[in-house]
Amino acid sequence: MKLHLQQLHPGLEVIHLPLQVAALGVGLVIIYAIGSLWLAFVTDQSLLTAVIQGGVVFVPGDAVKALAVMSLVTGGYLTHAHIRE
Repeated sequence: MKLHLQQLHPGLEVIHLPLQVAALGVGLVIIYAIGSLWLAFVTDQSLLTAVIQGGVVFVPGDAVKALAVMSLVTGGYLTHAHIRE
């Protein structure tokens, strides 16, 4: 039996794709910012150098992961709860 997410949480509205993409982007920016600040502090580098050495290298992999998540969401695999009785 498939149960829609709105049936589990009646007040939950549909979150549109642009907002989901923006949320993923904001989350990644926050993570990169914290990591780059930490790297700059620990290694005594400039913030620009820390961003380039410690953040930019992860962008391609994180972009692939974000695309995979969005394909699962838009495909419906993460939008429905599959519950067995």
